[in-house]
Amino acid sequence: MKADERNTDMQTSVRTLVEHSFALGPFRQLQTGRAALFTSRFGLVVLALGLATLLFPGAFAALNHNGPVTAGETGARQTNGIVIMVLGYFYFIAGRNNAEWFFAGSVLDRFAASLVAMLLVITGNAPLRQVAGQIAVDVLSAVYTYKLYKQDLADRQQDQK
Repeated sequence: MKADERNTDMQTSVRTLVEHSFALGPFRQLQTGRAALFTSRFGLVVLALGLATLLFPGAFAALNHNGPVTAGETGARQTNGIVIMVLGYFYFIAGRNNAEWFFAGSVLDRFAASLVAMLLVITGNAPLRQVAGQIAVDVLSAVYTYKLYKQDLADRQQDQK
């Protein structure tokens, strides 16, 4: 195989990987419902928050009233930002690909995360002001995703009749 052919094959492989990863081109899911649309948009918001945490780790500490970020905490907060970005990417891709199993799992995990956060508050391991926003977003988005998913299922049953 010549160098030009290897280069072309590699470019094609990278393009296919990017198209598949972001549900573009031939990999675009054409049938998406309300829950899929909400999940993909929620994923973009989470991805943006992760990027902001990565780039500006001190800003979110100020929002939580934690005081200034020390040099040792900056790396940990930036690592959290990367993890948040990856989660946002998964939500985005699941929504774009109408991954119904992901919708059901995300509803359950958001309620579970809220319960764990409340346990941290009850046991005194986290002040309420630090986890109140997370709890509110998780519970409200889980309820809304469940509502949209139920509507999608009802529409599908109606279409089958």
